[in-house]
Amino acid sequence: MSKSPSRNLRRSSGGDPPEAFFAVLAGVGSDFEHRRVLEAVVERPRLEAATIRWVLESSRSIDSDFEQARLLAALAEAHPIPADLRPGFEEALAGVGSDFERGRVREALAE
Repeated sequence: MSKSPSRNLRRSSGGDPPEAFFAVLAGVGSDFEHRRVLEAVVERPRLEAATIRWVLESSRSIDSDFEQARLLAALAEAHPIPADLRPGFEEALAGVGSDFERGRVREALAE
């Protein structure tokens, strides 16, 4: 039985993932799997601003509006987005083509 990498990441007690983690993640071809791994990062408490920045950057490579919006909504619900990262958040959100999915993220951001 194989273990889920996202489950292992959630259980890890170490600090935020290093940049190399995101470089490896860039090679994941499935939008679903890419979002799942990033969502496991997002679920960690007290993310550093640098990690939020890397999550936003990595989210831009997700082609599925649904998967990218789901990730951005999870990020907005789990962590306050610092003012200096708002432009990056908006850039990532601009990559979501669906008005409905963008609206879901905006609702999560407003809460």
